[in-house]
Amino acid sequence: MLEILDSTHKNYIVFKVEGAGTPSTYEKLYQTLTNNFEKYGPLQVYEELLNFNFKAFLSSSIGVYHNVKYAKVFEVERLAIVSDGKWAKILVALWKKIESFWPLTAQEIR
Repeated sequence: MLEILDSTHKNYIVFKVEGAGTPSTYEKLYQTLTNNFEKYGPLQVYEELLNFNFKAFLSSSIGVYHNVKYAKVFEVERLAIVSDGKWAKILVALWKKIESFWPLTAQEIR
């Protein structure tokens, strides 16, 4: 489940994802990112991952398609991912490893 939180404002996007993502979840998220980037410029994204277990980690591979699809559409300056799970830490570690050649990465990831 994806929830764009009320604290989203201009180029500051705040959202929460609970459990595994779906293609429609990612499409909704990337449309929000694109729309806000077109209006306000480079984005700062705060992402909260709840119940991010192994299944959710595997479902993040769905996001790879959207990542490539939207790579030239918007720019993320800063990305903060907050989670209590080890799988989120693994996801961030992998993202940092591929950021030099991956089409869409944040200038700063925490």
